[in-house]
Amino acid sequence: MQKIIYFILLLFMLVSCKDDISINTINNSEKLVVYCFPTESDTTYMQVVRSVPVKNYTNTVDEKTIDNAEINYNVNGKASNIEYIGKGFYKITGLQKKGDNISFNVQAEGLPSVSATTTIPESVNISEPTAKEIALYDQNSESTQKFDQVTATFTDTPNTHDYYAVRLLVKSYDGYVKVSSKNETYNFPDLKTYKQNYYPDPADTVTFVYQDSIYNVAEINRSSEDLLSPISEVDDNFGFSNESYQNMYIFDDASINGKTYTLHLNILSNISYGVSTGTQYKSYDFGKAYQVQLIHLTPQYYYFLKSLNQIRNNDMAKYGLSQISPTVSNVTSGLGLLGGWITSQTDWVKK
Repeated sequence: MQKIIYFILLLFMLVSCKDDISINTINNSEKLVVYCFPTESDTTYMQVVRSVPVKNYTNTVDEKTIDNAEINYNVNGKASNIEYIGKGFYKITGLQKKGDNISFNVQAEGLPSVSATTTIPESVNISEPTAKEIALYDQNSESTQKFDQVTATFTDTPNTHDYYAVRLLVKSYDGYVKVSSKNETYNFPDLKTYKQNYYPDPADTVTFVYQDSIYNVAEINRSSEDLLSPISEVDDNFGFSNESYQNMYIFDDASINGKTYTLHLNILSNISYGVSTGTQYKSYDFGKAYQVQLIHLTPQYYYFLKSLNQIRNNDMAKYGLSQISPTVSNVTSGLGLLGGWITSQTDWVKK
């Protein structure tokens, strides 16, 4: 109810605002749209499509992929091999490593040619992670909840403005607890049953058997990490959200330049992952392991992700109360992005 009151007050503040937008001011010509995200690898993928002018937009958009583009893709001035693989995607083969300069020029019939350049950043070392259980108060549920807090430490490069993203990967296990005594063996289907029904005997052998696992990118509770811009109470009251594209949390080094810093990443302790096969649902909640990925981004890639987050979280624009900002592009004469990146990752730490 409190959020609704804040929202109504905001509407009253906006009633005198006027914003005239003419559809004629929007460019109605088709452009090439190219997305490519090179990193340290021997294979890179590029997507090439046409933009859809507003004047031609209908409820059913015609196929806009381009399967005959002429692509020149260079690594430090040396051309790479290009192969079309379908639906507007091209495979680029050729070794790329950190520090390499990447450039492309793309042409297609009837459209202006486009170009872009980027550099694959240097990798940043990150320490082995730790995991512990903590309790945090949740405003939405008005209760205290248990979280697993995963920490990892890295040192930022001094004298440069660097841009990062962090992801927390979760490996969830299926398995059972095997207890071997002198005369027989007991299997417990999960940890909870084992703890409730097993009475320790020093002579017994207890084995945790991990049978299967699945991987997920976790949603992070940011209340313990200022670098990840946790949402304020005021913004929460106004109904603003703060989601991150594909749970990839971006930040820059403005407040930690050249320093050694420890990230504090929280994930709900009782979160459960599973797989539906159509006939049954298999839950993977026997145990968990965590891995931290620190991704060093080029400035263009960082601001592209930031613009995606702003669009995703702009609830006012979704309801027609403000404009939706366009995504960032560094493609000359066209749209899209050429963004370099490199990942440093920790080993897995089991909970």
